[in-house]
Amino acid sequence: MVQEAASRIARVLGEAGVLVGGLAVSAHGHVRGTDDVDFVTKLDPRDVKRRLARAGIESRVSHHDEWAGEPPWRLHGAVLGVDFDILPPLVPIYWTRTIPAHLPDGTLVRVVDLEALLRLKIRAAGHKDLWDVASLLRLHPSYLDVALRVAEAYGVADELNRWLHDRRRPARPRS
Repeated sequence: MVQEAASRIARVLGEAGVLVGGLAVSAHGHVRGTDDVDFVTKLDPRDVKRRLARAGIESRVSHHDEWAGEPPWRLHGAVLGVDFDILPPLVPIYWTRTIPAHLPDGTLVRVVDLEALLRLKIRAAGHKDLWDVASLLRLHPSYLDVALRVAEAYGVADELNRWLHDRRRPARPRS
């Protein structure tokens, strides 16, 4: 159902939305389960809400305190019983670097590039986010320096390093 929900939202957002979150992590090689769908859009939240309503998808916009490090707004809802969030770009998103992917039903979805995904996950800094970052860095070690600089800037370098060196994690595959 998660991929079907992603398809519906991708069709609503079109080129103005990119897939982030757990499905984007999977698209970059670290396959893990997720029970929600996350997108970033460059559209105004009122426009997104109108587009979703025209597609028969209910949603609500909440506004947050940017000074507290929260996104200025978040659009939340559920489609096909799957929760979704649509956010503004919280880190620089280079729309020309997004990766086209086809979901199982053939819907074209744009996936955020790996560097922006790492930046988003590090900015969020939750346990699952940093676990995802560590997992992606094991698959894409050329991004380690960038990720560590970003983690330092957000004050989570020590925590990211703990995830990178967690003994419960499988060792990086040998080439």
